[in-house]
Amino acid sequence: MNGKTYWVLRKTIQNIVFRVKKLIYCLIDGTTGISEYKPFRQRVIKDSLLEIVKGLLISAVVLGTDYYFVKKGILSAVDNTIFAPFIIGGIGIAGLILGLYCSNVSTIFSTRYVNAPRCISNAFQDDRLIRKCVSGIVDYIVFGIVILSATMIKARISWIVVISSAVWSVVVIVSYSIAGNRAYRLSDVYSIADDSNRILYRIVTKRLHQAMFSTDASFQNHFMKATEKQIDIL
Repeated sequence: MNGKTYWVLRKTIQNIVFRVKKLIYCLIDGTTGISEYKPFRQRVIKDSLLEIVKGLLISAVVLGTDYYFVKKGILSAVDNTIFAPFIIGGIGIAGLILGLYCSNVSTIFSTRYVNAPRCISNAFQDDRLIRKCVSGIVDYIVFGIVILSATMIKARISWIVVISSAVWSVVVIVSYSIAGNRAYRLSDVYSIADDSNRILYRIVTKRLHQAMFSTDASFQNHFMKATEKQIDIL
């Protein structure tokens, strides 16, 4: 039992058992990690679906209107081979703008909000104006992808789509300008109070004077929680 063969076999079996246990541990730990990030994945899926639906609806309206005018002979179709690069360039610019904005926000957050209370850092991330601007940029990217797909299947594109794309490209640039200015303004932490003041003012001056809401116990509770949250931030 104490021979060389015994110890070699014993070591080999121990190595095999260890590797099996290591594999089981990696599987269990990986599964646990996946469950820990479940709320993040749910939010990504929810926000992605929302933006995709919005982009598809807008694209459907524009393409439907465009198709109607082309079918009636009111407008003539444009050359898809010329229009497609314009859409590709717009999507690329929108992606670049979104990346620059995220980099800018990350810098401001790391210098001003990294050690702030959670409610303050959350208020920075959920700033309403910035979220609207970012949502507009993402909507444009989805819109551009849908239109690009339409050109790839040789759909007849007319000036309705061309003008809509051009106008929205300008809107994306303006949105980045507004979002960028707002982000720089939020480098002053007290600017976080802008949204809180706006929400409190709207509740006190408008919602509480609307009998349909103010006399309902459920809405009263909602107003109380919303007010407490904003006062806590202030």
